[in-house]
Amino acid sequence: MDRSALDGLIARSGIADLPDSDEVPHRLRMGEFSPMECVRVLTRLHGMTLSEAKRKLFESAAWADRTDGWTKLQDGLEEVHGVPVIAVGRGGG
Repeated sequence: MDRSALDGLIARSGIADLPDSDEVPHRLRMGEFSPMECVRVLTRLHGMTLSEAKRKLFESAAWADRTDGWTKLQDGLEEVHGVPVIAVGRGGG
């Protein structure tokens, strides 16, 4: 993920102007952002923790079909951020 390019895309997309973080996962999914990019946007724009952003993403209707890929996403986030992450979804914390 090219973080500089992602930040530029966020600025140009109007996503930063959305007052409600519930709309953000839907807009990002429609814009073909990856789940990891969506988490990055939620943490940067809405001041969410990594765990809060992950929960928002996978509790959203926009990403409901991707919950089976949770383990893959969690592993990728641990690699990107370099720290263990708290499991959320499917009964996790």
